[in-house]
Amino acid sequence: MGSGGPDRLAAALAAGEWRASMFCFLLLVAFYLATAAGNLSETDDVYAFAYRAEHFDLARLSDPRLMLYHAAMRLLFLGSQAVGLDLGALGLMRAVSALAAGGSLLLIVRIASADLKLGPTVALAAGAILASCYGFWRYAAEAEVYLPAIFLILLIFRGLSALGRDIGVRPDGKEGGGKAALAAAGWGTLAGLAILFYQPSVIPLYFAFPLLLARRSHIAALCGYLLAGGVVVCTGYAIGFLVYWQGAPSLAGFITFMSQRSGEFIVPPLSLRTVAVSLVRAAFALGHDIASANWIFAFDPVSGVIQRAFSYNVITEEIFLAKRAGALAYLPLATLLLLIVLAAGLLVKLWPLSLAPLRDRRVLTLVAWVAANGAIVGRLNPAGVEAWIVLLPPLVLLLAVLVVQPYCARGAGRWIAGFATVLFLHNALGGMALVQDPAGEYDRVKGTWVIAEAEPRDLVVVAGNAGLVETLRYLSRAKIALISVNDAPKLADSLRQDDLSQLRVLTRGRDFKNLLLHALIKETAAAGGRLILFEDFFERPPSLQDRPWPAFDRVRALRDAATKVYDSAGAGATYILPLPASWRGATR
Repeated sequence: MGSGGPDRLAAALAAGEWRASMFCFLLLVAFYLATAAGNLSETDDVYAFAYRAEHFDLARLSDPRLMLYHAAMRLLFLGSQAVGLDLGALGLMRAVSALAAGGSLLLIVRIASADLKLGPTVALAAGAILASCYGFWRYAAEAEVYLPAIFLILLIFRGLSALGRDIGVRPDGKEGGGKAALAAAGWGTLAGLAILFYQPSVIPLYFAFPLLLARRSHIAALCGYLLAGGVVVCTGYAIGFLVYWQGAPSLAGFITFMSQRSGEFIVPPLSLRTVAVSLVRAAFALGHDIASANWIFAFDPVSGVIQRAFSYNVITEEIFLAKRAGALAYLPLATLLLLIVLAAGLLVKLWPLSLAPLRDRRVLTLVAWVAANGAIVGRLNPAGVEAWIVLLPPLVLLLAVLVVQPYCARGAGRWIAGFATVLFLHNALGGMALVQDPAGEYDRVKGTWVIAEAEPRDLVVVAGNAGLVETLRYLSRAKIALISVNDAPKLADSLRQDDLSQLRVLTRGRDFKNLLLHALIKETAAAGGRLILFEDFFERPPSLQDRPWPAFDRVRALRDAATKVYDSAGAGATYILPLPASWRGATR
């Protein structure tokens, strides 16, 4: 890479020079693994995904949205065991994301330079800004699907963009669509696999990327791409359904198979108020993915406003984390203010932005990606921080086209470098530094005693907290049961009366629902195990604080019969409830 410094490195990466690319790839992977979070409370599914990879067989396809991802992680775990590596799935999956993050950043640089025709320095700046965005950084070494999905999406964009540019180029000047259609079908096959890997990938792959081939001379290639992808997706889900479904195949059964996680989305009726609220929630979630807002929950007035605005989202974990940040909760105030000033200054100096680049088909494709993804996520899950991460690459590329390139053309690239540097510092101090210590992970702190002391014959019953259940299922040895908060009084009555005969409560939660709770309790008693409850089992949930609920007084009374075995700082106590000796030996 010689003495040319950043400019020479930028030129080498933009040109795809393999030595420079490999050096930066390894450096990025090492960086993201070294800065990986120790506190996983911010993520939704990492423990559930890791548990699935270690314990579920390949035929258990209960999450079709991520069907191939789960299968790939299961095979990765089994492969590591086969070669004698004593590694948990959680660590392996985090490494996969780090590899995907490094590859995605190299693709961003190549797309910016080769497809969008931006200068090497501009392309490198785009990669640096994306690398520093909090959502990308936070999930760049996490046991989640987002970074591998981003890598596949960017790879397909790169392939289709190059294909769209090269179609019709023949020495004799004649159009040659046959080979192009075959190549497009190959990219369509990969697109189909990417959708099976992460179902929401269908949004950019089918609602935006066809624009890259939407020309009269490209019709054969466009049809090849769409048809090949469609065949792969339909075939993949049909196979998945037949492998998983126990009954006779039917359309109703297939719909049930495909909609297994649809209940996770709470979609209010469409109205002007709904749109306004969704925009506020989306702005905060996407803003957090760009510039971390972890620290903001340390301030009570702000966290109260956020809780009211995000009424469907529990922010207990975020508050617990931020309250233990100390001075780190105040430093991001300065970096955020500086970031806002720099961003505003950059836009003011360029205003009005030139829209001439939008005439480029590739730039229009990026706009379509943002519009389609934004509309769908904004409607289904506007407050979902994770759902917006996939939008970071096209947004950064558009920023490079509309803002970074003009500044660098004026010789004012130092302002872009300053913005990227402040963004990195803000997310380092106000984001990643806060999530380094596992002691700030609410569910892990809450379950400290269960993780350290509970045995396989013990049963932990949790009311309403699915995240805690997933954490304890992966980290502890005990059996874990999730029930509805509304079922807590029924369980309390049965336990106080030493009579489970009338208890008709089923467990809840992904992959472990509809188990008979009374059978689990009797199995625990028969094995000499303990029934373990947390303090919030005996407390009225925040959402019901202002409503009359006489039945819950009976739940609170059950605490008198329980023995406190642990009291975690700020996360509540852990209790053991004795089980009658008469239940031992009977499991029905």
